[in-house]
Amino acid sequence: MVGGLPPPATCDDGYIFKPAKAGLINNPAEKVCCYDEAWPHCPYGCTPGKAATFFTNAAGDSDRANPANYLPSWYWRPNMGWWHNDKTNVAFFDGHVETLPVTSDKTFEDLDDSHWDLYY
Repeated sequence: MVGGLPPPATCDDGYIFKPAKAGLINNPAEKVCCYDEAWPHCPYGCTPGKAATFFTNAAGDSDRANPANYLPSWYWRPNMGWWHNDKTNVAFFDGHVETLPVTSDKTFEDLDDSHWDLYY
């Protein structure tokens, strides 16, 4: 499995990837460092908060992990894979790893990017 990387290189919307200074990361135990990705050919992807603006609920199931609910689905859906019985492995900046359901407030349901914005 290839691991995805969080912002600042997200959604090809003008962000340029810049290294984060470890001492400036707020609450590293809660900040996503990398995760199982759905599409290995694309190491970066939208954060859940950024993708929320492109969530259409076209499938009518309110499932933020369903690519059919984003337009276009392959581009705006967060690139998290759910390879482990609807769960994904997430590594945090303090070094610990959690296996989280796609409905976790740290994965697809983090609509304000509190776990993704390193300085939030």
